[in-house]
Amino acid sequence: MILITTRDNEAFLIESKKLQKAGYKTIHANSYEKTLEILGDYKDIKLIILDVDNSDDLEKMTNKIILNSDLPILYMTDNEKKFSFDDYYNDFSYGFVLKESRDFILQSSVKTALNLFEKSRNLKAGYDYASHAEIISGFGYWEFDLDNNTVKSSKGSRKIYGITEETLMVDNIKEYPLPEYRERLDKAFKDLITGRKNYNVEFKIKNKIDGEIRAIHSVAEYDPKRNIVIGTLYDITRQKSAEESAFKKEEEYRKIFQNHNAVMLMIDVQTGEIVDANNAAVKFYGWTRKELTKMKIADINILTENEIYKEMEMARRNKKNYFTFRHRLADGSIRDVEAYSGEIISGKRPRLFSIIHDITKRREAEKKIKNLAFYDSLTNLPNRRMFSDYLEKSIVQGQRNDFQVALLNIDLDHFKHVNDSFGHHIGDLLLIRVAERLRRNLRKNNIICRLGGDEFAVIIEEFSSRQEINFVSGRILKVLEAPFLIDDKEIFISASIGVAVYPEDGSDVNTLLKNSDLAMYGAKDRGKNGYYFFSEDMKHASNSKMEIDTNLRKSLINGELCLYYQPKIDIAQNKIIGTETLLRWFKNGKIYKAPSEFIPIAESTGFILEIDRWVLLSACRQIEEWEKNNIKGQKISVNISGLHFKQGLIIKTVTEVLKKVKIPKDSIEIEITEGVFMENMEEAVGILNQLRSMGIGISIDDFGTGYSSLSYIKNLPINRIKIDKSFIFNMIDSKKDTAIAKTVITMAKLLDLYVIAEGVETSEQLKILSENGCNEIQGFYFSKPLSPEEYEKFFKKWA
Repeated sequence: MILITTRDNEAFLIESKKLQKAGYKTIHANSYEKTLEILGDYKDIKLIILDVDNSDDLEKMTNKIILNSDLPILYMTDNEKKFSFDDYYNDFSYGFVLKESRDFILQSSVKTALNLFEKSRNLKAGYDYASHAEIISGFGYWEFDLDNNTVKSSKGSRKIYGITEETLMVDNIKEYPLPEYRERLDKAFKDLITGRKNYNVEFKIKNKIDGEIRAIHSVAEYDPKRNIVIGTLYDITRQKSAEESAFKKEEEYRKIFQNHNAVMLMIDVQTGEIVDANNAAVKFYGWTRKELTKMKIADINILTENEIYKEMEMARRNKKNYFTFRHRLADGSIRDVEAYSGEIISGKRPRLFSIIHDITKRREAEKKIKNLAFYDSLTNLPNRRMFSDYLEKSIVQGQRNDFQVALLNIDLDHFKHVNDSFGHHIGDLLLIRVAERLRRNLRKNNIICRLGGDEFAVIIEEFSSRQEINFVSGRILKVLEAPFLIDDKEIFISASIGVAVYPEDGSDVNTLLKNSDLAMYGAKDRGKNGYYFFSEDMKHASNSKMEIDTNLRKSLINGELCLYYQPKIDIAQNKIIGTETLLRWFKNGKIYKAPSEFIPIAESTGFILEIDRWVLLSACRQIEEWEKNNIKGQKISVNISGLHFKQGLIIKTVTEVLKKVKIPKDSIEIEITEGVFMENMEEAVGILNQLRSMGIGISIDDFGTGYSSLSYIKNLPINRIKIDKSFIFNMIDSKKDTAIAKTVITMAKLLDLYVIAEGVETSEQLKILSENGCNEIQGFYFSKPLSPEEYEKFFKKWA
């Protein structure tokens, strides 16, 4: 087992994997203390690898290990230039290895260290150190006595040759090298004696014992005084075998390099010159291999040397082995590339081996994705996310440079009507045209965004005065005045603009956006097609609305809403024929808010749907209760909001309510305003027919105040028309209001409809209505709205 001591977990995993491929087991220690602990617990550790790059006191660490074990040590580093082996050399040091070197280099270093250590330990057991060191290392020496023509050899030499005799005759020795080397060796020996050349030769022999062919390196010197030649032998069989194997592998690697589909370059680290390029690189860059190898990497990289350095430094800090560059091809085109690089040693100079991936398409896709993330896909304007970034930057600049920033919140008026009338396709085209007009008519330094739907925004930085905001707002309204011609249709559109200014109306994005939104609704409330500046009054009004909305949602749970009932009288029979439900909101026994205050808020938030359901169910249960108390035949009118019809929920709501109660089918009459029918008459008629088939009566409330038209009244399946109280109130003093009331009564009779007048407070009003044939009335002349208990008493008294 091999113990690897390093704080770098990633380095341990990489080096451990290499060793495991060669069959070695590994164990990890991330500190000095852990190393000593493992050495105490594990008795099968054979070698220690110490990481010198992240060790604080390596010498101290080494000494402790030597004291606690007698194991060989290999030092590991990723920077051979900073590491000095001499500083750490001792009897247990067996060299160093580079991190992320090739697998076989690490494996060979470990194997060699283990072998040498094992042999050294055996020698210490009592063997003749010098002789066995020769044998182990494959080293030997010889001495040729020219006078006696004899050769004396050491044990190491004899082992290399596979002979036992210490002294041999020269003629016998000459037979040991293979025949092809004998002439060259003889000449080298003669050149040494004559002083012409040094003796430094390589040759091969056949071992006399095992018959193996061995490669030998021999160096010798001539001593003329003694007339002897002293030489050394070194068995280099393994080195030669490794060189031949490496050469073959290098040839294989080169074939792979040249024929691989990936673009590959070999670059000189020191000069930046392209040393080699494979076939794929030649095809990709468009230059020949000869042309490429005369270029530097800087010749194809369009970044400056400083930019290249920054990119590589950033990659190093982030522990990446790849870099992103832009490369120029032979045809002048520019491609985005990712270079995966690693340093290798090839010959004497370090090389950078780079695999180049063309990521141009990926970058284009990333730009599209980024565009989708930050730009509106329909208008190509910055979207809400980008708008927030722009506004945030503008606020920061305003703080830093002491200038104001204006936010214009633009909402198109009646855009929903365009969608409903012409379809969403036309609506989308209209939004595109609006964006084009804004871009064309506003200054380049005005930032235009689409917030979503029919809402746009303009950011104006460093404006000189409020007059400039007035001018820009007025210009926006002006450019939208001209009709838009889309698919041969002329479409007119206007806008409401809300303005909020940094810093007086808010110092952050959310506050400015919220306040500009309030100002925009202020513009709509003032008739639309205009602009309006935010004021604190709007904020107070908004807060009040929020408070009402919050409390209103709790009111149903807390039982604060209740129904009151105002009797309806048949004039001819002087009989109570039903009642209208009126909603009241109580807190602590007192009226909290009038319906005119909270109903519009409920309609704007959609909570009115919940209120409608509650009112309808409560009214039906009240009928059940009255039936039990012998108050029979009561028809209750319930006001239902237009939203219930627009969202197509009214049939479902009525059906669900009627399932929960047992009342006569004709006990319920639904009151709706004229505006409900105007957007889609055909759909409205279908819904009303379904309600009529369920036994539900239909009455048009506040008739005469909206879209009163005989063309639609005659087609609607309704029972009653209710004359609005505004006409009844002025009937005595206004001939026009009297004429309107008379006309409505006459029209209703001709259409076979009942007429009811609300808000009747005087006998004079009753007389006029009665004389002109009005069927029913309700109002304070007969009774105010009553609680259920009061209504029971009133009904019984009237009867």
